[in-house]
Amino acid sequence: MGGSKAKNLTGAGNKSHEELAKATDGLKYLRKQISVDIPIQQIIILLEVAENPGITQTELGERLSMSPSSISRSVRMLGNYLERSSDEMKGYGLVETRPDLRERHRQSCFVTERGRTVVDEFAEILIGKRKENKRST
Repeated sequence: MGGSKAKNLTGAGNKSHEELAKATDGLKYLRKQISVDIPIQQIIILLEVAENPGITQTELGERLSMSPSSISRSVRMLGNYLERSSDEMKGYGLVETRPDLRERHRQSCFVTERGRTVVDEFAEILIGKRKENKRST
């Protein structure tokens, strides 16, 4: 019963275990490429934008059950923005926003070239075409 489920997920050679290991390797890769401090919600937003180019921030919030302020903050961090207090560019440079063609006051989200590269490499890890180097952290 409860024990057999745990055994199925962690058993050596088990397909589920292999898939979890690939997902873990992929997430480690993303954190290494972007930032070890990136919140998982920002990774989820990045992947959603990569899957749905042109998705609006409103649509992101609805799909991911996140508040407009959380989406806005996360999209800002995933992009590039000017920190007014220091006049420095900040952010990860993975997502860009443009006015939505249907309604100009809404912002559509797209991955940048860097964002596409990171997401494509993540996908290769998940399907087993690429191995993430094992490092102890």
